[in-house]
Amino acid sequence: MHGLTPDTLDTSEQFANKVQNAGLGNLRYEVSEDQDTNTRELRRLVVALRVQNNQLVAAMRYLTEQLQLLQSGPKKQSQVFQSLLPSIEVQLKRKTPISDLADIDGTPSFDLSPPRQDLGPRAPDMSLHVSAARPPMVPIRSGRFQMGSPGNVPYDNEKPAHEVLIQTPFLMSATEVTQAQYEALMGENPSYFKDGADAPNRPVENVSWLDAVRYCNKLSQREKLESCYVISGDRVEWPKRQGCTGYRLPTEAEWEYAARAGEAGEYAGSQNVAEVAWYAGNSGGQTHAVGTTRKKTNRWGLSDMSGNVWEWVWDWYKDSYEGASSTDPTGPKQGVLRVRRGGSYDYEAVFARVAFRFRGSPSYRDTSIGFRLARSNP
Repeated sequence: MHGLTPDTLDTSEQFANKVQNAGLGNLRYEVSEDQDTNTRELRRLVVALRVQNNQLVAAMRYLTEQLQLLQSGPKKQSQVFQSLLPSIEVQLKRKTPISDLADIDGTPSFDLSPPRQDLGPRAPDMSLHVSAARPPMVPIRSGRFQMGSPGNVPYDNEKPAHEVLIQTPFLMSATEVTQAQYEALMGENPSYFKDGADAPNRPVENVSWLDAVRYCNKLSQREKLESCYVISGDRVEWPKRQGCTGYRLPTEAEWEYAARAGEAGEYAGSQNVAEVAWYAGNSGGQTHAVGTTRKKTNRWGLSDMSGNVWEWVWDWYKDSYEGASSTDPTGPKQGVLRVRRGGSYDYEAVFARVAFRFRGSPSYRDTSIGFRLARSNP
């Protein structure tokens, strides 16, 4: 959480407020003068989160920070805590999802799945707080990358490959927006796949690009942030561009930068599509809960950047990158179709490639199309 220092452990009231913001209002602990008691209590709460859904990742990261703060206390730590913390520290430095943390005193393992990039100082609270109306947000720092595909790839709209500078740091939602999150904010669930037991945690689909930008503005208003879009009927403007710090769709360049995550894989997190994506070859013809544990995230902790549902991005579609800006590009100034990225459950593997580009009318809806969120974080 923002503002933590090595000698500051949250009070019981502060803890209660933060876990309530994370949707965990029934979790409580009392800060004691006895470090062993604090350790046991926090350890119990971490384990209690083990089987919760993907939205609890941020809360688990918070509990881990509190454990780490306890380590810096002046009193001798308990044997249980001494055995627990090194395991956590090792897992936080790993470049694969945490799934095999060794049991301690018979305690089940748990999954923190933090972003796996050295992002420097942690972003403000907005990157960690979880809301019923949106996924947790992952901080992505600025950097350069090669966007598009080389000449030997048979898709001309991915060319020419060119270097892009993402100059403005941003936040990207760890997962696609879910049905439960969309309904909590918009009061409706347009999805086709909404009858299964896990439907609330499946991505919302059957949403148009216009539906997605309206959701972004409404979420910004709910969290008392500036609205990035000026919407008049079907006309949408983004006047401040990356200078707006409310919720928005990622640009196409931000999307590809985050999907690649500094890796060389053809898909977001792997060279093997089945490791990271729900696509036509393994989905059974339907969406799946976001961040499904049997699927890897990419290096920066983002799930389903390949597969599950297509994701709308801001940009108008153009059939090549000729003449594209190289710094914080936002796409053509006008167009007819908007870009969508990432492939989906009912498309073949080639569509799930991080470079693949698709398009659709801003008003088009389909059971294979959803979206994820971005926010500028300068």
